Amino acid sequence: MLRPALALLLGLSLVACFPDPPGDDEDDTLDASLGDAIGDATDTRADTAADTTAPLDVDPNAPPQILAYEPLPNESAVPVTDRVEIVFDHPMAVPTGDEVVAWSAAAGRIAGTFSDEAPTRIIFEPDLAFVAGDRVDVAVRKIVASTAGEFLEAPVAYHFWTAVKPGQGKLVAGPSVAFTPGTRVLTGLIDGDRFPDVITTGVPSFGVDLLLAKAGALAEPVAVGAGRALDAVLADLDNDGDLDLAVATEGNVQIVLGNGDGTFAAARSAPATSVTLIASGDLDADGDLDLVAVESETAVVLLNQGDGTFSRGATTPAGPAASGMVVADLNADGRLDIAIVSNECCSGGGSLHVALAKGEGGAPAFTDASYTIGQGAMALVVGDFDLDEALDLAVANAADSNVGVLLNRGNGAFDPQEVYGAGTAISGLAAGDLDGDGQLDLVGGSVNDVGIVVLANRGNGVFSSAITVPGTAGARHVALVDADRDGDLDVVAETGAGVLLVRNEAASN
Repeated sequence: MLRPALALLLGLSLVACFPDPPGDDEDDTLDASLGDAIGDATDTRADTAADTTAPLDVDPNAPPQILAYEPLPNESAVPVTDRVEIVFDHPMAVPTGDEVVAWSAAAGRIAGTFSDEAPTRIIFEPDLAFVAGDRVDVAVRKIVASTAGEFLEAPVAYHFWTAVKPGQGKLVAGPSVAFTPGTRVLTGLIDGDRFPDVITTGVPSFGVDLLLAKAGALAEPVAVGAGRALDAVLADLDNDGDLDLAVATEGNVQIVLGNGDGTFAAARSAPATSVTLIASGDLDADGDLDLVAVESETAVVLLNQGDGTFSRGATTPAGPAASGMVVADLNADGRLDIAIVSNECCSGGGSLHVALAKGEGGAPAFTDASYTIGQGAMALVVGDFDLDEALDLAVANAADSNVGVLLNRGNGAFDPQEVYGAGTAISGLAAGDLDGDGQLDLVGGSVNDVGIVVLANRGNGVFSSAITVPGTAGARHVALVDADRDGDLDVVAETGAGVLLVRNEAASN
């Protein structure tokens, strides 16, 4: 039986950062409003489970069709102990290798085993629990076969987000490491010890620096990669189970493969030039992670050949001065799409470019659309902010000192942005469930040295006024990660003078 769509989580708020809404009782153990919000998704899973218990009446020589997923695509708050299940209309052969591939954004390709306990389901059991607050991507390749030897007609790529521990407390500024960092901050399990490490890149240093975490404390930075770096992404590009680096430089894209122990191989180049932004995802659903690189006003897909080498693929408009990019399935069709914001200022607003993938597998092509956002966009994040299982977007409109939230209509088209005042120009933005209530909150860094600001999600994609976290002045770019492995999301911030860790502490009554 498929489990309910989401686990009901304790409805406690961050005691310092997120004041309780009127009428909340801190002693309540279940959040009724969250239960209402996920009711439709729960019903969908229950109906699907009932349907798949019926006797099979299909042509065994027809291609198999996917009937259901567990967890659901785009689902939030998936238990870290969960497994991946895909339900078909045919009895399926048990995968023996790369037919279905799953990746953790925090750790790389996920190791595990396939189960034969249900004939119409492919069940993947991870060897280790998922990382809390992580994005997990899954590719179901065309080589998935029924027991009659028939293959899928088209591959599928989808993703979900894992849960954090409920009832967390305030954000407290902690230790920092002093050096001259770049203005981008990334986190991931780079050296295999399950404590998240930190990468910084970009101006003013223009280098790539690695800070390894040992028992939750950051070591001194070590230079990684080559070239004048502007952006970078951590991803498992060679499918060996550890994280690699793709670095956008003024010359080209540098691929720096990780060894899994905190060291990296020599850099090699990928076919792109003058790249300012870079992101990753399995855009052709073939079981390896591709790249999207922004060259001037164009984004180009770099297709992974399976070993961390790349060839050029489709292109799509990026707009002038592109400043933020995400890769995700925005219209829930099983293919990854691209969204890019442009840092246009003082001319009536910036632009959001959405490129929806089209076709049924193989190298992607795109259908493009544009939306008006605020001025001076500096960052873009994706997440299901209103829990309708359609991915929404949030953009940091720095010149307007606000954050714009664009809710997805369910088909990859977006409502006009709803604006939330930030009280400062936001330069970096991250989305994650800080208080463990099943809703994705927004965390930003400030251009004006104000520090970290938090916009709490109050449900249905509506956010609170921004609250500044004490002791974080200078924080400009942020990442959310469970830095101390206690099950909740902490904040790692670049301050211009180093890297600052801001811990998410348990509430005190």
